[in-house]
Amino acid sequence: MSIIALALRMSAVKALQGATLAEGRVFDSAILPIDSLIDERGPKPVTAVSTEDDVSKPAGRDLNNGDRLIDLVIETAVANALPMPGEEGQVLVVAESDATIELSLAILLRQIDATLWGRGGGVWGDVFRAFAKSIEEVTSRRGMPVENGQRFAARQVAYRVRAYAEPAFGVEPPEGSPMAKFLSALADDATLAPIASIIRNAVVGNPVNWPEHYTAAAVAGGLTEGEAGKIGIAPVGGYPAEPMSSVTVNPEGWSLNEDEVEVQLPGDDA
Repeated sequence: MSIIALALRMSAVKALQGATLAEGRVFDSAILPIDSLIDERGPKPVTAVSTEDDVSKPAGRDLNNGDRLIDLVIETAVANALPMPGEEGQVLVVAESDATIELSLAILLRQIDATLWGRGGGVWGDVFRAFAKSIEEVTSRRGMPVENGQRFAARQVAYRVRAYAEPAFGVEPPEGSPMAKFLSALADDATLAPIASIIRNAVVGNPVNWPEHYTAAAVAGGLTEGEAGKIGIAPVGGYPAEPMSSVTVNPEGWSLNEDEVEVQLPGDDA
């Protein structure tokens, strides 16, 4: 599973908590079937969020290149008719029947869509929508589990989301990027702060046993250190003591001292 899929799922869960008829009963990748969740926690509606298929098309050896198609799956279940919001802040109670249980489920699903794809969910809703470039397809499946005489109205909705590419290895995400917003929201969330540093290190930390010097351009191109050096986007034999001594910045742009460049790059590459 990709970091982008993880971020998409976590931000969806946080955005939905307290925003729908399911209230705080929103679960991240629940292992139990949705009807088991509602049975164990009483006859109140529940929502479970997971990410399933995750498809990308790498370029060469660069696994992080290109958009991803991620199936975000949201399962809901309602066991009885619920008090529901009406116009002007009214809370309406309807008589329980098969039809009103289905009505409760429809309202819950509408609230989920409004939270994730509208303007709901607060900071976490904004983070979720930052990752989700577009919705390619939506599949909704109806379920009606029956166990021990208890009735449930249940539905599974799969959103095929076109999301941004994975972040580069060992590189700080650009300010304002979806990943930067996600890492910031993690650090500011009291319940997720304990794992914020773990996720951040997985994104920006250098993997174990990597070369001490390895440029972001080489990583993005899926190149080894030797390959990067041969085409001039990483120095051969490590960085010099003053790696930027041959480059100055002027109002016209970059200027190069060709003698020093020739020392740093091999042969015709200079």
